[in-house]
Amino acid sequence: MKHIVQVCLIALGLITLWLAKTFGNYMVAQYAVPIPGPVLGMLIILTLLLMLGDIPRPLSEASAPLLQHMNLLFIPAAVGLMGLGSILSEHGVGIIAAMLVSTLVGFWVCVQMYLKRPTKIETKG
Repeated sequence: MKHIVQVCLIALGLITLWLAKTFGNYMVAQYAVPIPGPVLGMLIILTLLLMLGDIPRPLSEASAPLLQHMNLLFIPAAVGLMGLGSILSEHGVGIIAAMLVSTLVGFWVCVQMYLKRPTKIETKG
């Protein structure tokens, strides 16, 4: 019974992620938003999580395995880059600069979030 509940939680979390991606794609198609639909969907999820103040269990259960194996999700992108060598050689400096800037911004955001986390959890008793 415990496994069935966990499978249902994971399924609900995956459906939530899929709906956010689909809604983001819909918004991009309807309103010509200049960012990719999945990115808009993740921004919607981020907004909802900030409003809730906590990660719902189904979303946590579904995202944990995806985050543990995230490096595998980059393999198709790397293969695609190798197939487009001429574009990479032409715009390589700009691509590398964009990657470095986005990585540094991501690290900065993570550090800021880490520094703002509660340091002690108060316990009653």
